[in-house]
Amino acid sequence: MKKGIVFLQLLCLLSVAVTAQQVQWNANEDFVDITARMQVLEDPGGKLSFDDVRSAAFQNAFKPSNKPILNFGFTESVYWLRFNFNNTASEKLVFEIAHAFLPVTNLYYKDSSGKTIEMLAGYQIPLNKKIIRHHFQVFPLPNGEHIFYVKIISNSHPIKATIYKESVYDIKTYRQRLVYGFYIGCLFFVILSNLFFYFSLRNKLYLFYAGIVVVYISYAAAVMDGFILYFIPHLDLMFWYITIPTIGVILQMIYALVFLEVKKYNLALYRFTVWLIVYFALYAIIKFWLPLTTVLAINTVHALISFFTMGYLGYATGKRGNRLGYYFALAYFIYFLLVLSEATYIQIGKPAYFFELSHVSLATLIEAFILSFLLSKRFEFEKEETEKERRRVQAQLLEKTLENERIVREQNATLEKRVEERTMDLKNTLKELQSAQAQLIQAEKMASLGELTAGVAHEIQNPLNFVNNFSEVSNELIADLKAEQAKPKTERNYALEEEIIHDIEINLEKINFHGNRADAIVKGMLQHSRGGAGQKEPTNINKLCDEFIRLSYHGLRAKDKTFCADFKTDFDESIGKINIVPQDVGRVLLNLFNNAFYAVNEKSKLSANSYQPIARVSTRKINTSSGNGRIEIRVADNGNGIPKNIVDKIFQPFFTTKPTGEGTGLGLSLSYDIIKTHGGEIKVRSTEGEGTEFIIQLPVS
Repeated sequence: MKKGIVFLQLLCLLSVAVTAQQVQWNANEDFVDITARMQVLEDPGGKLSFDDVRSAAFQNAFKPSNKPILNFGFTESVYWLRFNFNNTASEKLVFEIAHAFLPVTNLYYKDSSGKTIEMLAGYQIPLNKKIIRHHFQVFPLPNGEHIFYVKIISNSHPIKATIYKESVYDIKTYRQRLVYGFYIGCLFFVILSNLFFYFSLRNKLYLFYAGIVVVYISYAAAVMDGFILYFIPHLDLMFWYITIPTIGVILQMIYALVFLEVKKYNLALYRFTVWLIVYFALYAIIKFWLPLTTVLAINTVHALISFFTMGYLGYATGKRGNRLGYYFALAYFIYFLLVLSEATYIQIGKPAYFFELSHVSLATLIEAFILSFLLSKRFEFEKEETEKERRRVQAQLLEKTLENERIVREQNATLEKRVEERTMDLKNTLKELQSAQAQLIQAEKMASLGELTAGVAHEIQNPLNFVNNFSEVSNELIADLKAEQAKPKTERNYALEEEIIHDIEINLEKINFHGNRADAIVKGMLQHSRGGAGQKEPTNINKLCDEFIRLSYHGLRAKDKTFCADFKTDFDESIGKINIVPQDVGRVLLNLFNNAFYAVNEKSKLSANSYQPIARVSTRKINTSSGNGRIEIRVADNGNGIPKNIVDKIFQPFFTTKPTGEGTGLGLSLSYDIIKTHGGEIKVRSTEGEGTEFIIQLPVS
């Protein structure tokens, strides 16, 4: 029995030796191309293992490649490659499968002890976990004679297998990465130059073309050469391999329509191309439900259709008078020639790649520069046409101007008479407007006084409550004192009497303090209600801000029971007093606080419960280069903000953002005038949807 087993093993080895042509290493060579010497076995179901394909049953199933390039076409089959190699080199050798788009590439062999060695590669293995970190599939080869098996899944692209000296391969890798860097650098230069022209000329066609060049980079990095893995190691290459061409075809055809102005020169061709773009867009969605091999085949057909379509668009528009049309068609003809070179390389391995860069990637590089040049030429041609049109229009304008001068002279007399009549009407209207403006300003002041009064009513209630409470307590203390004094001298507690008298004195001081506070509030309201120009006086601006934000807050709460908001203060205590007219600045502050509370209240009506309406006021001292300090007051809210298109109008008289009947449009206008009268300035910053901030700056003296 044992002899029989040994015989079968010898027979198996003999079969392998016969079917696997041995590759010999030539010490004088830097590399050896073994593509044509490999043997191939197709595994349609992908169920065979290394032990299966190595068994005697499959030895004769391997077929010689005999081709300089392996191309399995659009298939989902698993393929096994086999080669017999005797490594007699004095330095390390590596085996390269020059293909980045293989999801699975596993190398198997038996070592001298009979142990199975398995090395995994393919883009499903992250770059940093490969045995040799390269976007192609590269494996180190052991010394001695071995029969190697390679399991691959290839959906597209040609496959070339080569054995290199490790030192030679390192140089090849460095050169390859240098070429990739040069390629990306050139295209990034094109992108940046087009972005520069876009920001300089504000012509969106430059921005569009910058996007097209990004597509070209994507073609090379993720579709043709696969070096994007150096930047994104875990990328699913096959997804982007079938997606980027679909997107690229759509964008390139849209760009061709815009750049060549096809709608202007050939409306029927324009409509046909638009429908073709719609079809490509629908396919971009439907392809996710199609088999992979079908998608790969359709993508190839679509690429050919797009080449011919864009070439014909250039030819057709050139024939109709577009000077750039023929150049555009020539650019795509060159692109098509390089694509044909790629197709030829897939079949026979020639012509070789230019410095490791695929023919299609080279085509995108050349086309990027040609189309960028054509884009600049287009605007030169447009400038020439614009200049011709300008001269023609100038001639027409001159002729019309002479005619208009005659008409103007005839009409001047009539107009002068009408102007006199209208001037009288305008003077009368101006008087009426001035009278109405005075009435509206007085109404605005009275409305402000009304809002202030409601706040004062609330503010004055607190000190009055304190006065009443301390008065009642004092009466009770006096009663206790009288009761103690009515006792016989031997029973009186003189210490208790002194304590009661002390408490009464403290209560009287508090009554006096809160009485003065109520008096100050009333005086402030009287100052606010005075008409005419007031006198400047040293004023504590922090106290003024605090007083009026509280008056505004309580006034609005008294007027609207549903009003719910909060306010915060942040005062610079080092400011001290500044010379202002307190009633005028108080009117400005009250107006800004009312607007802030109104804004957050309106937003809270439309917002979720998580919204916290809040108004803020802060002060700080600013040191200027002239040595004269300034005081800055900031009033901010987190309301809806002011739209950009009206933010410059808010200080204009009679302009208001409030609904009809809720504002006169004079509050901010009067505030602006008051601050200017004080030698200060008022500015507004607003972000729509986030809030508004008013900034007031006043001189210290």
